[in-house]
Amino acid sequence: MDPAVSTASLALVISRLRRRAWLVRGGEVALVGGLAALAVVALASLALGFGLGDPVRGVAGFALVAVVAAAAIVASRRAGGRSDAALARELEDRDPRAAGLTTAVELAAALSGSNRPGSNRQERNRPERDRLPFSETLARAHIDDAARRTILVGPNAAFPLRSLRPASVAAGGGALFFLLALVASPQMSTGLRALVLGPGTQGTPAPKVSPITGDIALTYVYPRYTGLPPKTVQGTNGEITALRGTEVHLETRADRQVAKAWLETGGAATALDVEGGRQLSGRLAVQGSGSYAFRFEDERGRTLATGPAIPITVVEDGIPTISIDAPVAQLVVTERDSVELRFEAEDDFGVAAVELVYQVAGGEEQRIPVGSWSEPKPRAGGSHVWEMSTLGVRPGDAITYYLRAKDNDAVSGPKWGQSRTQRIEIFSEAEHRRELIAKVEEAWEKMILVLGDRITPREGPRKVAPEARVEAGQPADDGVREVTSTLQDVAKALSEDELAPQELLAAVRNLGNTLATKGLATRELRGRARQSTPRARDALLPRLDAAEGDEQRELEQGVLYLEALLDRQRLVELEELSQELASGRRELANLLEQYRGAPGDEAKEAIRQELSRLKGRMAELMKRMSRLGKGIQDEHLNAEAMQALSKERDMMSQLDEVERLMAEGKTDEALSELQKLGQRLDEMSRALNDATKGQVENDPAMQQLADDMEKFEKDLNELERDQDELAKATQNLKREQADALRQKLGQQGGDLLGELRAKIEQARAHLAKIPAARMPYRMVDDLGGATERLEDLQNALAAKDFDAAQESAASALAHAQSLEQELAMAMRDRFAASEAEAFGKLHGHASQATPLVREVKEKLDQLVSSPSQRMSGEQQERARRLAQRQSELGQRMEQLQGQAQKIGQQAPIFDDEARQRMSGAGRSMAEAESKLRGHDPGGALASERSAREHLQALKAGMEQAKENASKSGGGGSGVPVPFASGNGGKSGGRGQFDGKEKVAIPNADQYKAPEEFRKDILDAMKKDAPEGFQDPVRDYYQEIVK
Repeated sequence: MDPAVSTASLALVISRLRRRAWLVRGGEVALVGGLAALAVVALASLALGFGLGDPVRGVAGFALVAVVAAAAIVASRRAGGRSDAALARELEDRDPRAAGLTTAVELAAALSGSNRPGSNRQERNRPERDRLPFSETLARAHIDDAARRTILVGPNAAFPLRSLRPASVAAGGGALFFLLALVASPQMSTGLRALVLGPGTQGTPAPKVSPITGDIALTYVYPRYTGLPPKTVQGTNGEITALRGTEVHLETRADRQVAKAWLETGGAATALDVEGGRQLSGRLAVQGSGSYAFRFEDERGRTLATGPAIPITVVEDGIPTISIDAPVAQLVVTERDSVELRFEAEDDFGVAAVELVYQVAGGEEQRIPVGSWSEPKPRAGGSHVWEMSTLGVRPGDAITYYLRAKDNDAVSGPKWGQSRTQRIEIFSEAEHRRELIAKVEEAWEKMILVLGDRITPREGPRKVAPEARVEAGQPADDGVREVTSTLQDVAKALSEDELAPQELLAAVRNLGNTLATKGLATRELRGRARQSTPRARDALLPRLDAAEGDEQRELEQGVLYLEALLDRQRLVELEELSQELASGRRELANLLEQYRGAPGDEAKEAIRQELSRLKGRMAELMKRMSRLGKGIQDEHLNAEAMQALSKERDMMSQLDEVERLMAEGKTDEALSELQKLGQRLDEMSRALNDATKGQVENDPAMQQLADDMEKFEKDLNELERDQDELAKATQNLKREQADALRQKLGQQGGDLLGELRAKIEQARAHLAKIPAARMPYRMVDDLGGATERLEDLQNALAAKDFDAAQESAASALAHAQSLEQELAMAMRDRFAASEAEAFGKLHGHASQATPLVREVKEKLDQLVSSPSQRMSGEQQERARRLAQRQSELGQRMEQLQGQAQKIGQQAPIFDDEARQRMSGAGRSMAEAESKLRGHDPGGALASERSAREHLQALKAGMEQAKENASKSGGGGSGVPVPFASGNGGKSGGRGQFDGKEKVAIPNADQYKAPEEFRKDILDAMKKDAPEGFQDPVRDYYQEIVK
């Protein structure tokens, strides 16, 4: 660096240090000096306030001058009087980067003093007395180095601003104390005023003016609108406090003889009536606060005396208050609802009117009168029914409103009081569904995080050994537990909402239940692995790995499937929004057509408002549509959706053009632009609809799932049809068997049936003598069961259904025997003789009924031999073929369950009920096959029908799922939807009893069918069926009896 530049850089550093020293050190001195000056002023003010006189002022001035001079001297010495080396040393001591700065300053000063710069050779040629005691080259090198290092070092380190903090705190505290003292001490404030303004400013009291009248009687005549009667106040000093517009009548007596008397107020004079030279009276209208005074004159008009000013204080009429008692501050209604507004208004004198002020969707304020009173009253309450249909609102609109009350102030003019502003939202199904979908999205995002936690220790670069996964998998276990709870909570919220998308509800519920089961299994295995010995743990590790793998697969397919359903919902919402825009466009076009037919300012204003509203709505919807389009996860769908939304700016510009054309009065051109806008909106709607329909086609995994679901549904329908045909064939075989039995019975004669009926009647008569009201509840069950089974037995015999009769007889005998045993035990346990005797009588009736029931059962058993003995060889062969067909159907059912399992690995389509239905159908088919092989078509028919019912429930569930998806929009998109349980998807939340639900426990009689219903069935069984329908009707009643 050039020596001159180095020296200049060094000088710049020292200059900065000196300025900083003045700022910091001088600031400290200024603050301390200011505090001292403030103390001097405070002491002087206090002394002057207590009347110590003018010498105090002189002393205070001298002290202030001394403080200022001392502060200036100290500041000069502390900041400006320091040498360059001292300043450099200050910085060098505080910042290591400035090391050597002091030496450099001293060397620079020495070199500057020699005034002989040169090379070492020149230095050697100098005389001895002029030679420097150091090497000039090395000195300049040191200066150059120091200048380079310190030029970038600021002066803050040497003189930091924080050193001002103590002085600042002290000065601020002193100033605050001084202000508080001024407020608290009137003497000090008076003294300060005298100190600043000079002598005589303490406020020498003006000479007191004595009253020139006696006591004053005031009569207040209030404004008519107040409804207040006049009020007279005697013996006052004349001070008036009254409502604006009040007329005050004054009466008093002068302290001397006067010719004339005046009231002077506000620069005007009002003559008073003078009676007897001293009695005065007059009137004063109160229009504002101020004062008045009495003035006396003699006959020549000369002022004799003026009294003191007497204050007048105006009391303002208060602003009315109004409150809304109903509805609540935030309310959601439909556009067809009515809202009842209940209010309470108060005013100090009278409420004259109440009106409703509202805005729709941020538009102009509108007013509706809701109440007025010809005779205002201080408190007015009422209600107003507000019909939303009269406002032209649409779903999603927000209405802000308030009530305001007007008083009856006839002097200053009516004043309005306003209630709080409240809000009504017009219910939007789309908005509500969006909120529900947001809950599902939140659960979906949690699933993604948990899936990452599960994958991390199992796969990829952070994979750990199997034995280490016992601990490494714990965070994922916790996450699965949390996400399961979230899914179940979301499912509960969706199930309680009628507008919830049913496919989302079913998917979330299925996922929650499946993850709950799998998560519990994983946690149990992990807990066992932790507590096991090393050998046992090694055996458990493969099972734990398999359980984690099941969880991971369930999470993966759940995330992908929920993503597809959420994308579908977003596309559906985009379609709905585009249709809403199209609806607004059509309404605007209708208004333009009306205006073209009948132009007018009112119609034009309606168009302007609708256009403004449509623009605002379009801007809002376009923004929302853009967010929805970006939120679609599928790349292909996202591209199609964004392409459909890409022309939104053109549509907004078209609305601007429509507005411009309307302003210019070009109605036809505006309609033409609206037609173009409608075409664009239609194009957008079609594009979004195409994107929705193509959701499956563009996703190979979803296409595979759709194909598998289509095959499953086809196979299910065929299986249900074949099972129904098999049940009909079995029913025919059963009917033939029953006919053969009736023929056999007819050959033996009808006496046997008559004998059985008689014994049943005898048994029922004995049981009827046992009063249920006097028996313990455990006996009531047996008594009722025996009575009802005997009645069923009679009906079965009447229908000649001997299989059902045999079952009813066995059940009746079991109940009768149990009742007899219970009564025998009760008879032995009773200590009182009367109770034992009573139970003995009851036991006697039961013991008489039981043998009769037993005899009926034995004779029926003898009559009805085993099914195989009742079948011919040809019928047994048919039963064998039917059993073979049932076996084949059972194998197809197993294949159908395999298809369901494969589908379940792709998406949570089937819930627990669907799986139970499939298992139940398989079990019923196996039972039917077994009974057919045992030549029991009656038993097989019940199992076959049970299997058919399970299959029909599965079929109905799939049809319900499709219907639910269609109702929620976009039903034609082809996305496979989850199975809908028979409860319509409203499972009530967690899908299993959690121990907290209230369950009604039925009493002993609640298992019985209504008596009237049973009687109707029994009577119907005895009637003849129409020709050709005898067999179906008989089979129907036989099933009911069973």
